[in-house]
Amino acid sequence: MIKKYNLVMVKKMIYALILIFNITPNINMNATTFVTDIEFDVTLRKIIKKIDPHLKYELFIIKSNEENAFTTIDKNGNTIIAVYTGLIKSLTAEEFTGVLCHEIGHIKHKHVINFIYVLNKQKASLNALSLLSIIPYINIISLILLSAEFNNLMIYSQQNEIDADLYAFKRLNQLKWPVKGLIDLFEKWSYKENKNYFSSHPWSSSRKAMAEKFIVKSNILPANIEKSYKSIKSRISKELYENGNPKFIPSNNYEKIWNNYLNHKYDLNLLQEITESKYQNKSSKDTSQNHKNNYYRNEYILLVLKAKILLKQGKYQNAIDAMHKVYEQTQSSEALFYEILWKSHYTKNIKLHEIQNYQQSNPSDMRIWNLFAYYYAKKNDRSAFYYYKSEASLAKNDMRKAKYYLNRALKITKQNSPFNIKIQDLKNAILK
Repeated sequence: MIKKYNLVMVKKMIYALILIFNITPNINMNATTFVTDIEFDVTLRKIIKKIDPHLKYELFIIKSNEENAFTTIDKNGNTIIAVYTGLIKSLTAEEFTGVLCHEIGHIKHKHVINFIYVLNKQKASLNALSLLSIIPYINIISLILLSAEFNNLMIYSQQNEIDADLYAFKRLNQLKWPVKGLIDLFEKWSYKENKNYFSSHPWSSSRKAMAEKFIVKSNILPANIEKSYKSIKSRISKELYENGNPKFIPSNNYEKIWNNYLNHKYDLNLLQEITESKYQNKSSKDTSQNHKNNYYRNEYILLVLKAKILLKQGKYQNAIDAMHKVYEQTQSSEALFYEILWKSHYTKNIKLHEIQNYQQSNPSDMRIWNLFAYYYAKKNDRSAFYYYKSEASLAKNDMRKAKYYLNRALKITKQNSPFNIKIQDLKNAILK
């Protein structure tokens, strides 16, 4: 019995150590594959805006079969929402909107910040008990105490999950959206759940029972959200996006264009046919040119494809203009990024303040360093170019390239250069 008890204690100690050194989910920019797709970005942001119109956050979509989503903060305290493609592939629209409500509940209750505070308060005692637990004869006492500390953390974590669930149930009812999606999800999880008293989440069966108290049968998900979600779910399932590995036969002409594009077939004819067909089938008495233009403006997903195809055809300014229209319609940060990126690559019209404004709105987007590098390359400022290439490499945890570009910058940068201080600061950071 003692050996068995010790084994359980050791497992708890390991969990505690994980908590000590890995406080919140962390996005490894080097090891993680991000999906940068405007339709995905716009669809998720529209749902999030409905849930909380005033929420300030950055959104990352991660390519992974893992069925997960989480909220965290970066080193500067900026809120991040991360969603895995595996989650979108596996959930219905009702289930997914419920999950987003739950994650926003964590943000509203400031769970990440509060958990870091609680963990830091207990960090010293957890460290001491972890060290004592490896000393013979007295380890059983330290393991018992460590277990008690760990249990307190798990109880705290479970309460956070309950608070986030309650926020989700109440917010869904305020929006007149169904709670049923979360009930279905809890039921799925309960079948494959290994019940563990020391889990960081409450048991799914108890969460389901709590959710059932909030059912309003008349609540339904808006048709436009259902339609948009089904569209991105289908594309994600088939991997019909940049850096995807297209699978299965396209379900419609829209997906067929994506499939052609990813297979290097850049033809605008089918796109034009779909656009005309969509307009002609649109039930409306207003056939004026103004109505037609308004309808085209709402079809931003086709305009995204048009911009990408025009770029591949070498019609750079037309592609940039089309992407600018997408940004005007959607306010998507991804659309803005592509517009700035293409300007940096293919024109001389890029302005420094455009990149700086993007960085201010998206401080966790590490792609920004390459945008600065492209800008200064066009200006023939090699000191600044090497500095930003070093920052870009550092963001990807590529120390070899970071040091290479830094050394190039150090060799050519003069003492009175405005970049000298930045380069010296970066040198100190890399050599630490």
